[in-house]
Amino acid sequence: MRSGDYNMDGYPDILMTLSPVNGKDTKAFLLHNVVCNKEGCKFHRTFEVQWERFSTFGNNVVMATFYDFYMDGVLDVIYVQRNITTGKHFLRAFRNELEYDTNFIKVIVVTGLSNKKIPTINGTLITRKVTFGTNLPGPKIGYNTWSQEGNYRTGVCAQLPQSAYYALQLPYSIFGLDRTPNFVDTLTVGLLGFSKSWTQIIPNSQIVLIPAPPSDPSQWRAQLFVTPSKVILKSVFVLTAIIIVIIGCVLYLHWKERNDRQDIIEIDEKTYVKI
Repeated sequence: MRSGDYNMDGYPDILMTLSPVNGKDTKAFLLHNVVCNKEGCKFHRTFEVQWERFSTFGNNVVMATFYDFYMDGVLDVIYVQRNITTGKHFLRAFRNELEYDTNFIKVIVVTGLSNKKIPTINGTLITRKVTFGTNLPGPKIGYNTWSQEGNYRTGVCAQLPQSAYYALQLPYSIFGLDRTPNFVDTLTVGLLGFSKSWTQIIPNSQIVLIPAPPSDPSQWRAQLFVTPSKVILKSVFVLTAIIIVIIGCVLYLHWKERNDRQDIIEIDEKTYVKI
């Protein structure tokens, strides 16, 4: 059982591999996190099984997990399938193609360890320290923002919350923001009893947090990489088209004004000759 926000609506879904009671054919199913509208619900949300979501996988799926293949913030699926005839296992992938544009925040917290053999890199402009490290298990990551409906939204998760055989968890944390284009008000990271917050984070950002040294949050650093969404690309295209239309109108009016001015000059010359 692995969790991840498959449809990027801000609520974690569950990917499970199940087999029937009287059979051996295992399949992968998605448990979609939805609002609970039934009577007697003890919680506001529940999980709804999507039986045909991954029907293309077929049978004999040994395991399945989430992973972001294209580094675009959308979770795809990796699954292992067993061939009954040969007994061999094959690794396959499934691309998650959302029909609508969504926003996200992707965060990975690393150890911040430095390579002592190569302490610095001499660049063309600056000399900087090289930071290495792997993703840390256990840091708490949370965010606060406002939705399009004006509701205050918050989310908290832990990076690599467990360690087990074939855990296959995401090496980072992805928060789906649905279609909310607003800036994330605060992004907070906690580690070993210390925490630090960053404000006004751009949506569709991939953030690498370096909590080094762990006991001094004032020196923690964040490197932000922005992934342009379809909305931004469409906005740039529309803005470019508007600018071209405005330039065309200005050139046309300028040309028309010159012609009108030339006509006035010719009329004045003819009038002067007649006088």
